[in-house]
Amino acid sequence: MDAGFIDEHGHVYVMARDDDVINVAGHRLSTAALEDVVLSHPDIGDAAVIGVPEPTKGEIPLCLFIMKQGVNKINNLNKEWDKRRYHYKRVV
Repeated sequence: MDAGFIDEHGHVYVMARDDDVINVAGHRLSTAALEDVVLSHPDIGDAAVIGVPEPTKGEIPLCLFIMKQGVNKINNLNKEWDKRRYHYKRVV
């Protein structure tokens, strides 16, 4: 579980993490390692990965990210990730 708050403008602030590892179908995944992969994209400014409950796998990773200022090509990200994802180990 993470600790944080939502301010009066609706902005979410994550202040601390209880655990930096999520368990996906028996595999322990580092949220920091997943964030590093996402942050390696030149158009991503910041990212956070959290575990979301999933009935068959226990948890699955959910990545929240912010594009860098001035970048407006969110639709092209899926194609770019498809090209890049094979450089990383598939664990699930």
